[in-house]
Parts: sequence; structure tokens; C-alpha cells
Amino acid sequence: MSGELTKAVGAPLERRVRPRSEWEHLLPYGYAPGRYMGACLTCGAVCIDLDKRAASCRPCAEAKYAARDFTPAELVLMNEAYRYRKD
Repeated sequence: MSGELTKAVGAPLERRVRPRSEWEHLLPYGYAPGRYMGACLTCGAVCIDLDKRAASCRPCAEAKYAARDFTPAELVLMNEAYRYRKD
């Protein structure tokens, strides 16, 4: 099947991986790119290309990073508490 897809597109499809330096500063704020789809715990939007353990979409993580209201250690504790909460 990949041969058929290559013929249809004209070139092999490649998944472009972002350099780690582009998003590494967002790890403490709950974002990491990946191959999963999930809901952002901050805004509730459904996002694609998230890591399976990501808690925030990139725009929300960027906003948290810009505001820097919390230290990275506090953010990790908050994300873990939210993820394992009992509703």
C-alpha cells in the first residue's frame, strides 16, 4: 500500500519531527508533542499531535510559560494532582 501512496503523492510521506529545542521549555507546563490526540486540561480543546502524557495544548502551555505564574516544580505537582484526582 505504501507504494501506491508514494505513486499518488509523488514522493514518500515523511513525518516531520520538531527539534526538541522548539518545545522543551514547555515540558513543565504540560505540553509535549507526540502521536496522540487528547483534550487540553486547561482550555478543553481537543488537540492532535500530543504526547500521551501531555496535559496542555501548545497555546495554553505557551501562555503559562509567558505568564510564569508558577515554578516548574509547582506545575508538575499540580498536573499530577489534576491527572489523578477522583471526581
